[in-house]
Amino acid sequence: MYLDDGLGGADNYDECTKVSHRIRADLIDFGFIIAEEKCNWNPVQVIIFLGMVWDTSEGRIRITDERINRILKCISCICNRLPDKRVISVKLLASVVGQLISTQGVLGTTVRLRTRYAYDCVQDRTSWEAPVWVTPEAEVELEFWLSNIVVRLNADGALFSQLTNEACDVNMFSDASGEGYGGYIAEAGNSKMVEMFGAWDAHETNMSSTWRELEAVHRVLKTNLPTLNGQSVKIHTDNKNVETILKVGSKKTHLQDINMEIQNACEQSNVSFFAQWIPRENNTHADTLSRLNDCDDWGVQTWLFRMLDREWGSHTVDRFAASYNKKCDKFNSKFWCQGTSGVDAFKQHWGKENNWLVHLLR
Repeated sequence: MYLDDGLGGADNYDECTKVSHRIRADLIDFGFIIAEEKCNWNPVQVIIFLGMVWDTSEGRIRITDERINRILKCISCICNRLPDKRVISVKLLASVVGQLISTQGVLGTTVRLRTRYAYDCVQDRTSWEAPVWVTPEAEVELEFWLSNIVVRLNADGALFSQLTNEACDVNMFSDASGEGYGGYIAEAGNSKMVEMFGAWDAHETNMSSTWRELEAVHRVLKTNLPTLNGQSVKIHTDNKNVETILKVGSKKTHLQDINMEIQNACEQSNVSFFAQWIPRENNTHADTLSRLNDCDDWGVQTWLFRMLDREWGSHTVDRFAASYNKKCDKFNSKFWCQGTSGVDAFKQHWGKENNWLVHLLR
């Protein structure tokens, strides 16, 4: 029997010394031969273990500079070849993916999410001796790591508390039905909610339930991003596929694209999030919102718009619309949706535009 890679600790130096002596004595009593040259039995607050720097004085864990430099060297080697030749050794790309995956304990789910396309390239190999084609999507992932692994991702490392606890500032719930989507956001420990809901267009209605559930998360989150800057969000979903996709990505391109839009939008707003599956019976309010019919969600017929457009000049912005009923390429929406130029028309600048809006008839 072999034992390897053990780490122990205690609340203070004296207690830690006692634990260290007890473990060493127990191993000897059980007949294990100790490789003393590989052991450190004296308590310290900073130690390198499994290629990571464990700093108990700060309560943080980081990847060692040696490992980071090795990863960057391999990625640079690939990226420098790509302008002239997109075919590289599969072993080199697999090495990069493997090294990045090994940092997941510190860098979190970003690792799985940002190596998905590179991993697909490795999987497309005909053999371990054959070269592979590096797709543009995989190249974007490699460039992301070159730019971010030192400056942003490993600079502060991960707090010990983040390895076990998932505290958050804000809770978000979302759901989707065949008719539409809905969701709400509430600060942790606060009953006050910000609700939103909307309808699917004809094409979206026919998409898979996983697509609709993931897009519901996308729209609820992006609508509220301006108010979430710098906060952590726990996303509650009753779809286990969505929980998995938000954590590790998806092999299906159309789902992964939505996932990366969520990731990129949150990074730009300095918002961190993690997903948690909940039973359907614990998500009833979001489900109710997804089935609401907005009586104000209507529009004039296209022939009438065209007639008035000829009469009053070419309109440039539809101020109160959605992606499925907009009359202009540029439009404002009540909540975030694909193609919107801005959420809430009253928060946008109306000057230098020929605005199209229809007064609500009562």
